[in-house]
Amino acid sequence: MVNSLLNEGDNGIVDVSNLRVYGCRAYVTIAPEDRVRSEKMALRAQIGKLIGYEGKSLYLILLPPGSVSRQGGGIVKTSYITFDESIIDD
Repeated sequence: MVNSLLNEGDNGIVDVSNLRVYGCRAYVTIAPEDRVRSEKMALRAQIGKLIGYEGKSLYLILLPPGSVSRQGGGIVKTSYITFDESIIDD
């Protein structure tokens, strides 16, 4: 496992630039096909909570019930996201 994190030529330095604080606030971009086109001021992101990772570039986000996404809440896998690590949701 450790060897998979190490890259050749990095002098043994592990790349952790994609890691974020668990439980931090996450703003998940709403897919264009799920947005209401007639409303210019409609939401473009929804608030969730980081609960895990899948691979190197996918994040697992817990969305509250009644979210705009096709799943309507629950866990979403996405890479189109902005984090606010200063806010930790309970």
